[in-house]
Amino acid sequence: MGIQFDGINNRVTTGDIVSETGTISGNLGIGGTLTYEDVTNVDSIGIVTARSGIKIGPTAGVAGTFFADGSYITAGILTAKTGSFSGTVTANSFSGDGSSLTGIDATAIKFGGSVKAQANNSGVVVTGIVTANSGADAVTFLKGNSVGIGSTTTAGRNAGVGTATGEIIYNASDSVMQVWTGTLWETVKFKPPINVSGGTISDSARSGYITHTFTSPGNFVTDGSLESSEIFVIGGGAGGGGRRYGAGGGAGGAMFASSVTLSSGTYGVSIGSGGNGGAAASSPGGNDGGHGSDGGNSIFNPGGPQQRQGTGGGGGAAYNPPNFQGRSGGCGGGASSYPNKAGGSTTQPSAPGPGTDYGQPGGAYQNPSSGITGGAGWAPSGGGGCGQAGFGTPAAGPNQQVRGGGNGGDGVQLSISGTATYYGGGGAGGSFSYVTPADQYQAPNDLKCRGGNGGGGCGNNQPNSAPTQVGPGLNPFAAGTGGSSPNQHGVANTGSGGAGMAGAGGYNISPTGAGGNGGSGLVIVAYPKTQAAGEVRF
Repeated sequence: MGIQFDGINNRVTTGDIVSETGTISGNLGIGGTLTYEDVTNVDSIGIVTARSGIKIGPTAGVAGTFFADGSYITAGILTAKTGSFSGTVTANSFSGDGSSLTGIDATAIKFGGSVKAQANNSGVVVTGIVTANSGADAVTFLKGNSVGIGSTTTAGRNAGVGTATGEIIYNASDSVMQVWTGTLWETVKFKPPINVSGGTISDSARSGYITHTFTSPGNFVTDGSLESSEIFVIGGGAGGGGRRYGAGGGAGGAMFASSVTLSSGTYGVSIGSGGNGGAAASSPGGNDGGHGSDGGNSIFNPGGPQQRQGTGGGGGAAYNPPNFQGRSGGCGGGASSYPNKAGGSTTQPSAPGPGTDYGQPGGAYQNPSSGITGGAGWAPSGGGGCGQAGFGTPAAGPNQQVRGGGNGGDGVQLSISGTATYYGGGGAGGSFSYVTPADQYQAPNDLKCRGGNGGGGCGNNQPNSAPTQVGPGLNPFAAGTGGSSPNQHGVANTGSGGAGMAGAGGYNISPTGAGGNGGSGLVIVAYPKTQAAGEVRF
């Protein structure tokens, strides 16, 4: 028999404890299991171990329940003065503003497990459509390939839909898009893409422009109006004179036009050929060498309202009474070595079409004995370049019979192709020098001539010095350095003139003294890249 408490008589007996009420003032030691069915309060200093859950509240599970797996579910508010959670805390809601919560990633907004808005250092990346629902602006949205700005009326616009600079609206009253510039509402107009063909096309050679380069005849075709276009046209260079004393051929004349409007249509393009070099003398030492042939005209839109022309260069002179003087052309040919003979004049400024014309005369023969100062000897002059007249014979030296010919005039430097480039260099005159029988009859290095910058042919093929000029269109062999280009002909598609005489120079006793050929012409058309791709205009 166990212990029995009698609440009335306070009796204690051995056996099971059975009591309605009772108080134990001292310690109670229980060797077995303490079982209780109905306990209001448990005050424990040590560990309480429950077989299932510990339920809190006047009604089971209302306030919260601790489970044997360590989890806790509360139906009310969980308040913790201090505490530490090593696992995951899951809550359906938080009371308060959450300002004291830390360690929470708030950079992403998710829907259905997918991130829809991701914050980063530069802003927010949105996946999907951003829609603003606010009255009449319900169709406003942003997405990958379109923007919806909604619509309003003129009355709504004037009522103050937006007056910030750059504000864009669709005006349903006038069926136009408008933007507020800060002072007024400007209507936005859309220009469709324009298809353009012809020549060699580049959309990268010049920043912001498309260029069409014609080195042979063809057509420039556009199905829309091209505004702010540029056109460069240069004629073919002329040939240099044949011996004796063959002069340099003139470069083709050039024209550059800007701010040109090219309406829809087809524009023909012709390219001037380079002139042939003058014929050699029929016999060694003969005087019947021919002048160089003129270059051909290059024309954009021949006979049309936008015609632009580069006139072919004038041929270089030869030591032959009918051919003493340089021929006129876009740039004039140089004069032969005969007193008081002039270089050819330029005819380029008379070319049709508005724009800036480039043309220079050829160099005249210079001889102090004739009253023309600055030179002497029996050497011919250089042909004119687009940017500079041809040069006469250099200053007198110890032996006036052994002279270098005049340099060709430099061409003009333009950047229509995207790179600053020289075009239209004049051909050099031939050096007067014997190849045989002795070296003392060769022109000294400082008297060897060069073609003008822009592709002009050089006047002799005696040994070259190292190149001294590098760049688009620059003749690598500068005057006064002993240099002359191995190429006596003008460079193709530069409109440059050919040099006088092949071989060693004007008094070459070889029968092969033909003049150098001129370089062919060129046409370039350029226009803003935005026009071909379509554009937005106000």
